[in-house]
Amino acid sequence: MRPRVPGGLPTFRYQYPRAKEIRRQYDSEVLSRHRWEPTAEPFSLQPVSLAGGSPGRRPRSSIWRSPSEHGNWCARDDYLQVTGNISRFDHAVIAVADLDSAVETYRGLGFEVGMGGRHAGRGTHNAIIRFGLDYVELIAIHDADLGRAHGGNVNALISYLERTGGGPLGFALAAPDLQAVASAWRSRLTPVAGPVDMERVRPDGIRLRWRLLIPSGSAWRRPWPFLIQWETPDRERLERDAGGRHRNGANGVAGVTVVVRSVHDILPLYVRDLGLAVEAERVSEGSLAARGTRLRLGSFRIDLLEPSGYGAAADALERDGEGLFQIEIGVIDIHSAAALVRVEPGEHSRIVIPSERACGAHLVLVARN
Repeated sequence: MRPRVPGGLPTFRYQYPRAKEIRRQYDSEVLSRHRWEPTAEPFSLQPVSLAGGSPGRRPRSSIWRSPSEHGNWCARDDYLQVTGNISRFDHAVIAVADLDSAVETYRGLGFEVGMGGRHAGRGTHNAIIRFGLDYVELIAIHDADLGRAHGGNVNALISYLERTGGGPLGFALAAPDLQAVASAWRSRLTPVAGPVDMERVRPDGIRLRWRLLIPSGSAWRRPWPFLIQWETPDRERLERDAGGRHRNGANGVAGVTVVVRSVHDILPLYVRDLGLAVEAERVSEGSLAARGTRLRLGSFRIDLLEPSGYGAAADALERDGEGLFQIEIGVIDIHSAAALVRVEPGEHSRIVIPSERACGAHLVLVARN
């Protein structure tokens, strides 16, 4: 049996020939206990034996970091069998008090917004800002009595809307086999609920089906994503609901920021149970008075931030608790987008849209070809 480091965390292997030049080693308690092993070839994908254990399995390419001047690394442990089941970012969810009004608001920001439909038996309905397979969902209550009778996530949504009036709820990562993820889930932070069968009926009568795996039993306002497996094939969904031509040049969700009380506590769930790769162990957002760690899933990134002082991150943590804080959306031309939304680009050519103009959500537009 392959040995594990104290606390059940995975063992890591450093994968770059210029190991002495690389300073990107974790100084946090979580990762300082990991053992690093230089390799002879750059970006080698050959499995190695660790402390007498059997060779590790090569994971799917989606969890390997892209080559960069900082080198490459990946997690090495049997939990990598889970990694191949997390394929991509799927969607982010924003709660809104009135769906029709929110649709007009986001159209005013240059997004093409389509009506999504009603969730069967839940009293909720939604609208979709689609970019391809990834999208942003605006969700609202159309029948509060039906929603309360259903309970669960819907009660959490009703409570959140009554308390805040709207804002970021959560985000989903896509997986082709939720049962495999559920079977291998080992987090001590939270159990998982599901998979749960879901469906909604589009305005044109088309029925879409999917399944959800929900850590802690609630998808809303949690410091981790929920997981989705689509039963309706991707090709069929895109044929009926293709990505829009957004006037602001938006071309996809580039990343999200999650505010947490302790990156140290939450990071193992993302790395071990979800199999995400760490791109930068120390990131700092001065405008938010926060610092933390950046994770990568293909071209999509997740920033886990904890407050470093008094600021926007601390305010959000006090007001809403841990969970999704900010959604970054890529645009083709940052200056054209700035002219349309009437907001001047700020630091690093980022357009920060005030939350009062986005139904309580924190949106950032970033240049992405």
